[in-house]
Amino acid sequence: PPAVTVMRKCEHDDKVLGDCVIPAGAIVYTSPWVVHHYAGNWTRPEEFDPSRWATIDTHEEASSSSSSSSNISTSTSSSSSSYVQPGAFIPFMMGSRNCIGNRFAMLEMKSVIAVLVRRFRFVLPDDHPVVTGVPKPTLKPVPRVKLQIRRRDNK
Repeated sequence: PPAVTVMRKCEHDDKVLGDCVIPAGAIVYTSPWVVHHYAGNWTRPEEFDPSRWATIDTHEEASSSSSSSSNISTSTSSSSSSYVQPGAFIPFMMGSRNCIGNRFAMLEMKSVIAVLVRRFRFVLPDDHPVVTGVPKPTLKPVPRVKLQIRRRDNK
């Protein structure tokens, strides 16, 4: 899970965020968790839906195409690709202070997950309690998530 909150100090005279003026020296907090669950960016933001990533255009692809910011919805249809607005998914933050391991971590994650989901099914038991998050330096799931891992019968 991402960091619960991230803090930055505005270094320039004024920053404008929507209609809000943020003066130099102001401390600004943001929550990646809140951004990742914002209904303006996602279809069914509270639902765990790994398939939403199956047809996503990346920030780089989207910014070089003619996609408009109104095309933000994340369709789960495999016949069409979706567009994720830059800043809607920020597990490594963004801008000049983002995580330097961002690209490597994303490539490694995609490679490992692709192999795992091809070979195994990950199932949450029917009697598993509802999981909530407790804010620590990162969001800690409570109670612990107990997945059952089952080998796929790929032939």
